[in-house]
Amino acid sequence: MNKRIQGPVRKEKPALLRLEEAFLIDWRAIATFRFLLGILLLFDSVTRMSDAYALYGNAGVVQDEFSQSKDSFSITYLLAHYGFHWSLAVLIAMLFSGISFITGYQYKYFKVIGWIAVAAIQARNPWVNTGGDSIFRIILFWNMFLSVEKTRGLVECSNQLKSATLVKISHICIIFQIMMIYLFSSLHKNHAMWRVEFTAVEAALSLVTFKGPAADFLLEFPGLLRVLTRSAVILQELGPISWLIFYKNPHIRIGIVGLFLLFHLTTGLMLNIGWFPIVCMVAWVLFIPTPVWDRLFKICRAKVIFSKVAEGGAPDSPFSCLLYQLRGLPILILVLVFFWNLSNVSIPGFVGFGDTFAGQVVRFVELQQRWPLFAPRPPTFDGIIFANTEVESKIRSYYPTGREFATAPPDKPARHYFSSRWHKYFHNLYSAREPELLRSYVSFFAREHNVKSAEIQLFVRVFPVEKKSFPEDILIFPFQSINSEGKAVYSSEFPP
Repeated sequence: MNKRIQGPVRKEKPALLRLEEAFLIDWRAIATFRFLLGILLLFDSVTRMSDAYALYGNAGVVQDEFSQSKDSFSITYLLAHYGFHWSLAVLIAMLFSGISFITGYQYKYFKVIGWIAVAAIQARNPWVNTGGDSIFRIILFWNMFLSVEKTRGLVECSNQLKSATLVKISHICIIFQIMMIYLFSSLHKNHAMWRVEFTAVEAALSLVTFKGPAADFLLEFPGLLRVLTRSAVILQELGPISWLIFYKNPHIRIGIVGLFLLFHLTTGLMLNIGWFPIVCMVAWVLFIPTPVWDRLFKICRAKVIFSKVAEGGAPDSPFSCLLYQLRGLPILILVLVFFWNLSNVSIPGFVGFGDTFAGQVVRFVELQQRWPLFAPRPPTFDGIIFANTEVESKIRSYYPTGREFATAPPDKPARHYFSSRWHKYFHNLYSAREPELLRSYVSFFAREHNVKSAEIQLFVRVFPVEKKSFPEDILIFPFQSINSEGKAVYSSEFPP
């Protein structure tokens, strides 16, 4: 009697192993990610140093008394509020951290120092922080838990199961955090301009101070902009989830990574929003699958620079730093961050989460976040601040940069900001309606131009996006009064 010959029985992987395999990050991606973070740290520290006195000084645009009145439940609060010299020391710490990230020297310490320094300088003056700054601070936090390990999964390192598990938890946390940015950004975009009319991108490109190099050209093609609007929402909703689902298909993963890199590149060309696109593109390095790195190694193996970058962090053991011993703490923090984001989109049961003890834990580790970029809809107007001073019956007008002008502000006012952080600051100056913020800037302007505060008037030149009738210039200082919510009341209300 013939016996039936059976082939080898295929054993299905446990669900946990499949989950970890889906979130697995190639060790060369982590090493390259670390190198690029170092470059961003150097860039961030140098650019902030150029405006250190004005933006972070004791007598700068945000004075100590007002800055210290803000939320103090933070791990970086003390470092942020010891004055200008401490701020300068924090910027120097950022500089050395960037060098460590690039070279790998004492990296296990400087990855903690770098995160604390970035969080501290952002807490010193939160009014200049852009969306790119928020993402940079957050990915630096999760980067502390990453280790460069030459392994492709738990199956290949069963003799080091505990070590590998610690590494894989950090992979899950940082990948899920980046995915949350896009998911909750899409949930904020619930206006008809994003979901029905598909005119949101066109409206955003019409904001004169946000126009990028390609904005005017693309405004000539409204049909294309409607396609871009719909594509942006779909990509944010489905892109990260698709990357996770198709973890066994590297070609689909490569395509998704390419789409996001193209998305952020085009966003940077269309809109003047600082380094937000660059930071996002660096974060997507972690999503590049192993076959791409294998191919790059074959091409670039002999090249010294890539070899040093890719292998420089490999000896960094999970047990070389106490962070790796924390085990379940990253997962707990990630869950709290998820709840925080749910509260931002007003999910029932999570509204007010930021005021609870768990929400304060999120604030303490500087992971508070909100992603309403041009949401729920782009603004209906844009504006540029200018100042008038009256000395000896002579009125003089100044751009935000301090340069005097004789005629009205130009049609392209973005060039009259020092940087994206000054752009963000002046936007917050009139939109936040904070009386003390306005007084701080007027005091700074008075000292810089040797005039009295009583001789200064601040106006916003309004550039409407839609065809509506708005006052051309709105007086914001001196403001008329302070309402019941503690906000300044201007000479004319801004459009919604």
